[in-house]
Amino acid sequence: RNLPSAMTHAQGLLCAAGAALAFGLQYVPVKKYPIYDGATFQWFMCNGILLVGFIVGLMSGQLDQGLPLPIIFGGVLWGLSNYGVLPLVKLLGIGPGFSMYHGVNLMVGYSTGRFGLFGVRRMQPAVEGGLAVCDFGLLLVIVSLVIMLGVEQGAEEEVECDLEQSIEDEEIDYASPAKRLQRPLLGDSRPRMSVWGKRLVGLALATVAGGLCGLQSVPATLYTEAHPTMPAAASVFPQCLGIWVASSCIYLAFAAAQKVRGGKVPHSVIRPPYLSGALWAFGFALMIGGIKDLGYSVGYTMDAVGPIAVSSVLSLAVYREVQGRRQVLLYLVSLAFQFLGVALIGIFGTV
Repeated sequence: RNLPSAMTHAQGLLCAAGAALAFGLQYVPVKKYPIYDGATFQWFMCNGILLVGFIVGLMSGQLDQGLPLPIIFGGVLWGLSNYGVLPLVKLLGIGPGFSMYHGVNLMVGYSTGRFGLFGVRRMQPAVEGGLAVCDFGLLLVIVSLVIMLGVEQGAEEEVECDLEQSIEDEEIDYASPAKRLQRPLLGDSRPRMSVWGKRLVGLALATVAGGLCGLQSVPATLYTEAHPTMPAAASVFPQCLGIWVASSCIYLAFAAAQKVRGGKVPHSVIRPPYLSGALWAFGFALMIGGIKDLGYSVGYTMDAVGPIAVSSVLSLAVYREVQGRRQVLLYLVSLAFQFLGVALIGIFGTV
């Protein structure tokens, strides 16, 4: 590569790395708090996203450029995807759950750029035969998901929950964010799901939520490509606005359903999910910059697998959700396949 191209590539890599770190850490602020069913949690989170999106738009001077409806629709897709992640992590844990979610996310995002779907720039080989190597990398990621299905979590904790009690009085020190998501609702008498039942339901949730997430950046990417003189940050506020709209509709629908049933909407804490949303919005702004410099397949691939690395370190070293030598070995083999697959895509693919 010549010097300008190399500098652009390096800038893209830095943006993608920063985005991966932000995405991987986004749920850490809520690790000491139960989120119940997640309806209120995701609304507070998306308010944090909207605030950061507004600040980014203000600082980039793009607020007067209008609100492209396709980008807002992309935000709606992410809002729906985000709500689907909550029961997924509740079933499988933060490590396996996020790994499956981001794995599907990666496959959809990769395929979009690989074949030039929806009008995005089609991936080009860095060397002759490079696309075949990239496809093999994707196959490794798929194999890693199959291995991930065989990973079992450590023992779950059963904790009683009183929805009438103020959440601010309940700073219970659970072992991990996933176990806070596993906190049962009051009066939930549903039969316990088998281990493989959880895995199959989790796989279905990962397919839907990860698929939506893999498509949510397409409108913003197309807008950035159609306006090369504009900064990548120009699409951040419309995307965040779409997320907030979807989140508000989810919350209002859930609250209306609870009202009809005669129940109450359990409220989570405010500041932790707000900070989680701020982290995501910051990561999204960096991700769009990385995609602009690296192309959709390479940039999006890095930001689909990068968060897995961060959440895996937390899952294994901090929260110890995966226990037992065999389970840890399976988990590490799965991650190795993912990282190798991404490395092949990043090295042999370009725009």
